[in-house]
Amino acid sequence: MEFNFVPMNLDYAKEMIDNWKYGEEYYIYDYVNEEELLLNEESWGHGKFAVLNEKGELVGEFTIEFFKEGEEDSEDEGYVEHKVVRSNPKSTYEMWVGWGLKPELCGKGLGEHYISSCIDFAIEEYNYKGKYIHFGVASFNKRAIKVYERLGFKTFRTCEGEISNEKFDIYQMRRKVI
Repeated sequence: MEFNFVPMNLDYAKEMIDNWKYGEEYYIYDYVNEEELLLNEESWGHGKFAVLNEKGELVGEFTIEFFKEGEEDSEDEGYVEHKVVRSNPKSTYEMWVGWGLKPELCGKGLGEHYISSCIDFAIEEYNYKGKYIHFGVASFNKRAIKVYERLGFKTFRTCEGEISNEKFDIYQMRRKVI
């Protein structure tokens, strides 16, 4: 499957919010929990992208965010707007990413190719020259963690996350940019 990255839009966002349900313990990944972020039109095409297959069908979502480089133990690394990153090509920022596949596609062996495609897109889209790609994953999501580890990601910090008033551990993972 080939993946095409296009700006998020209202139709894609509503499809994900209304219909993408992951079930069981994975319900925290349901996009209804991220409705406000998905519907933020200012991020569409900057930090929020819809991912389409070769037939033009919505199959995923990809988010890119930047923070000022800081100490790993720093609580506030300082969010940086996408337009600042684009207008300062000589500055280096930390890239944090997030992604999701359509629920029916999870567990079908697409993970490594999908994640690699997302990372390649992010590096090219922003001409990223930082040291690492970062993201967070719920500690119970062993299926995803195995994929991330196969791709060379390592946990570098654990913190607490909360969605729908439920608290859980988040592994923050990163990999050197190749």
